[in-house]
Amino acid sequence: MAGGCVCCVALITIITLIATSFSTLEANQVGLRYDSVAVQVANDGTLFAAGVHFLGVGHWFIVYPTTQQSVKFQGSEAIQARTRNGLEVSLDVSFNFRLKRSLTDLVELYYDFGEMEEVATVYNRIARNVVRTSASRYDAFAFFFNRTQVETEMTLSLRSQLDKTHGLLDSFQLLDVTLPSRFSEARVKQLNAVQEKEAAANEKRVAQISADTRINQTSIEVEAIIITANKEAQQQRIAAAADINQLQRRTAAEAAGFRKIKDELNLSPVDTLGYVYVDALQEARSNGKPITMRVPAGKYKFFE
Repeated sequence: MAGGCVCCVALITIITLIATSFSTLEANQVGLRYDSVAVQVANDGTLFAAGVHFLGVGHWFIVYPTTQQSVKFQGSEAIQARTRNGLEVSLDVSFNFRLKRSLTDLVELYYDFGEMEEVATVYNRIARNVVRTSASRYDAFAFFFNRTQVETEMTLSLRSQLDKTHGLLDSFQLLDVTLPSRFSEARVKQLNAVQEKEAAANEKRVAQISADTRINQTSIEVEAIIITANKEAQQQRIAAAADINQLQRRTAAEAAGFRKIKDELNLSPVDTLGYVYVDALQEARSNGKPITMRVPAGKYKFFE
């Protein structure tokens, strides 16, 4: 009876030891094998991935996540800092990080800080220190007018610090900035002054544009007047030239007609002039336009 009990206890013990020799890692985890007898991470050069693994009695996993971890300091947990000019400032920030996944980095991470819970605490402390140090390099107004620059410096500083402690920074955000109420009032006044200055500058630009538009419009009108005047002058020149040409043709035709009459009637030059004179009188009378002409001296056939 006693022998049977001993065997039963031994069997249960063996089963328990075998069962506790297996450990499981989830899909988003990696593990280092810890030797509780040697009180150290097993130096077997193995980084265990997801799955069920036989580690042996007295061995278990130091587990680290492979996924991105998110940290947020907001509200009551916001980071309290001081600006370069000594003002208190409350900063809401968030950042995302991952652990470097090489065996060497994770072993060093364990010996430097411990398991993931301790690592998260250290990273949070590093982030707070980085944000406070960066904030101390800027005046209060910079958090509103050069916010991108402040956020960029914080990002670069935190990335550098995490890299030294086996981490990778994926993103950093400066979510909100809260300053003392007296500074907020001063900031509102400054913003109003800036807006008034911009409004005055806009009014000046509008007035300048309006003046330039009027000048351009006047120039266009002057050019149009000059073009119209030149066009009218050209038309007058063309009309005058046409009149002169017509008069020349008419004069030439009349001269030719008088020469023909002179030749057919065998008139002397004096008689020809008399004929021209009489013809002019008759034309004026027919047109109803009396004319005054001095009668040429001498005798003419046409007046006998």
